[in-house]
Amino acid sequence: PMKTFGIILAGGTSTRMGTDKALLTHKGLTLLQHDRALLHTLDISETIILGRPNEPDGRKDYAPGEGPAANIAAFINTQKPPFKLVVLPVDMPLIETEQMAHLMSLKQGGFFEDLYLPFYVKITESKNISVVKMKCLLKHLDIAPVPIKETWRENLVNINENKDLPLLMP
Repeated sequence: PMKTFGIILAGGTSTRMGTDKALLTHKGLTLLQHDRALLHTLDISETIILGRPNEPDGRKDYAPGEGPAANIAAFINTQKPPFKLVVLPVDMPLIETEQMAHLMSLKQGGFFEDLYLPFYVKITESKNISVVKMKCLLKHLDIAPVPIKETWRENLVNINENKDLPLLMP
């Protein structure tokens, strides 16, 4: 079977939030713990937490200061195909297994329309990607947006600023 990497994007400075988003809690778990638990429900061979070298399964950013797209591209460039890649942002605490399983059911992979994260892709040949924008990365990976079921919209929101904190309330 093809190896499947689960990447949690947990780097960054959380400037707009003013506090480390990965450590915010929802339903008794930090947002980082939520993503780990979610990946555990999927068929993931190895979990990698980018931007958190001091965490179990953590790694320093491959392209420090360059943002998520550059770091994901740099990770892809270091791996030997074929492999699968599931990428989750740490700041999407309402996403559930159902949404990720849907992306993973797509033959080549995909991402939800109007969102660049999360995404799923199968990498079958070596890549040498150099990008700084998620839009460009997804184009290089040749994956397409898929419609969001209306009932999933509330699950696919990011927690970026203090005004978003009520979403974490039970």
